[in-house]
Amino acid sequence: MKFILTCLYLIITKFCISQDSIKLSLINFPINQKIYINKFNGSSTHIVDSVLISSKNQEKIITYNTLSVLSLRLKGYKNIYIPFIVEKSNIRIIFSIKRNISLDSIYNTEYYKIEGGKENIGLINFRKLDLYWYNKIITYIDQRDKSYLLNDSNIYKKYSDSVKFYNKVRDGKLCDYISMHLSDFAVLDFYYREAGRIYYVDNLKKMFLNLSDDLQSSEIGKRTKNILFPPLKNGDHFIDITQSDVTGKKISLAGNLKKYTLLEFWASWCSPCLEQFQHLKPIYNDFWSKGFSIFAVSVDDDEIRWKETIRINSYLWINVSSLDGKNNQGAISYGVLEYPTNYLINSNGIIIKKNISIDELKNFLKENL
Repeated sequence: MKFILTCLYLIITKFCISQDSIKLSLINFPINQKIYINKFNGSSTHIVDSVLISSKNQEKIITYNTLSVLSLRLKGYKNIYIPFIVEKSNIRIIFSIKRNISLDSIYNTEYYKIEGGKENIGLINFRKLDLYWYNKIITYIDQRDKSYLLNDSNIYKKYSDSVKFYNKVRDGKLCDYISMHLSDFAVLDFYYREAGRIYYVDNLKKMFLNLSDDLQSSEIGKRTKNILFPPLKNGDHFIDITQSDVTGKKISLAGNLKKYTLLEFWASWCSPCLEQFQHLKPIYNDFWSKGFSIFAVSVDDDEIRWKETIRINSYLWINVSSLDGKNNQGAISYGVLEYPTNYLINSNGIIIKKNISIDELKNFLKENL
């Protein structure tokens, strides 16, 4: 779930440089509640404006880049996050609390509704559809992750299979929606958040090419295209990455190429990544002295969790991150679709194989080192 939540924040970008002034009507928000209007730039959130609620129909004029995504945050409530799009239309956001506000997920569209322009209506409708199917699998996701921590492989496989099944159903429904709304900003929002997770990525690629020219040529459209159509393949020269290790020191991939280097993209919240790393540890121990290395690039945005995961699991290879989440420029430059993703690179900087399996890697190193 954190993967999805983190990716939600990262779609906040603009289509063009023009600006719109809109009237934002905040309906039924708590009186005397401070509301912050935020924008996320990929690595940090900054406040662009704020308003103190003094009436049940509070109005606020906002001037910002057209088709930017901003969010309302309620002071004192970490989980409340209401995204909206700046477009050529006034917007009404109607707030409704039916249970303890602190327990609400930032992905929950049940406690608010948006009335206004086409893009905002499309955004909330699409997220409602996504949330409906996500709620059907959240129990399986939680149980899968718990079974991993308990090291129960049989239960882990059972819940992993259930998650995969219901994710495919969910993705099929979302693809159906996309095919009928190829000019909606909400569709591009989904591409950027979820391109790495979707099972029907081939369908997404075809549909992406049918998106409107405005969507494809936007900043977010160009970056999404780079994700869907990765720029590198076997035989290509690697792209260098320089990021900080756990001590804050800048480390480059180019300066640490051995006879064979496994470039690994991962995250501390990714249970398949952690599972793969457990298999990589003995391989690293057996072959590092013979010229094998691992350069692990994390797409985390939580520094403490990233460092603790490395420490607790004794990942002794090179670990770096920009702590920008999905906006990690290294991951973007390689067009990473999912986690874990790896590239085996030789000492000349040539990519030998993308997504080499554990068995393939072990056999390759036995034969070549």
